[in-house]
Amino acid sequence: MSEKLKIKTNPQLSEVKSFESVTEMPGTVANEEQLQMLHTRYAWATDQCIGKDVLEVGCGTGIGLQQLASVARSVVGGEYDPKLAVAAQQRYGSRIKVVEMDASSLPLADCSVDVVLLLESLYFLPQPEKFFLEARRVLRPDGKLLICSANRERSDFNPAPLSHRYFSAKELAGCLEKSGFSAEVFAGFPTENHGIANRLRQACRVVAIKLHLVPKSMAWKAVVKRLFFGRMEKLPSTLHCDPSRVRPLELVTTDDCVRGHKVIYAIGSLKVNQARKIA
Repeated sequence: MSEKLKIKTNPQLSEVKSFESVTEMPGTVANEEQLQMLHTRYAWATDQCIGKDVLEVGCGTGIGLQQLASVARSVVGGEYDPKLAVAAQQRYGSRIKVVEMDASSLPLADCSVDVVLLLESLYFLPQPEKFFLEARRVLRPDGKLLICSANRERSDFNPAPLSHRYFSAKELAGCLEKSGFSAEVFAGFPTENHGIANRLRQACRVVAIKLHLVPKSMAWKAVVKRLFFGRMEKLPSTLHCDPSRVRPLELVTTDDCVRGHKVIYAIGSLKVNQARKIA
């Protein structure tokens, strides 16, 4: 860890809501597409973290921290749920620092990191705008904020339990711009399904969403996926990205509705003239 990176403790996080039921936990099973999404978002993030001081907010049990640390100068994991933070810290020991933190009040000094990540967690934040401003505050003048989120514009969108707000690609770009970033937005995992089996699965998903039959926890979702998708694989405790599971991303124009993809990815680059203007 960089000697300049000082992390303050937050005593207010003694009693918080548990996110274990909606977190990808090591040892639970996942289908091939879920694994591809996991490998793709961390491979995408890894490319932006080479030689950088990195903070991953909402790191869960730290599945991706080792992958990031393989190329970064330093990595810190931050997690709101104390139980998940403890599990991640026990996994890495002194190799990677993991601390409890609230995304709306990051316990880092101004201009202390190069990259901030929030992967598949934005929709759990009750005040996402505060997080964007906090990310801007802790980033250095040429820093980047990376966001990965489910795309609410897809036709079969289903919000996760405990979620607050999902952004469209246009809304996400607009919020980043308003917070002092220039934004690039990408989309991945097309919704078009080829073949009878895939179309049948998609139709069943749409019906399940309309009838409110989709399981609320990751564990029960895994049971349903096993029935529909057959062979499953356990999620790893630490991820090592497999290039064969990484899927291409498409740069999108946010003026249009991004309906044909399941996941959106955004890179917010800190505008030089905004770096020192802390709200």
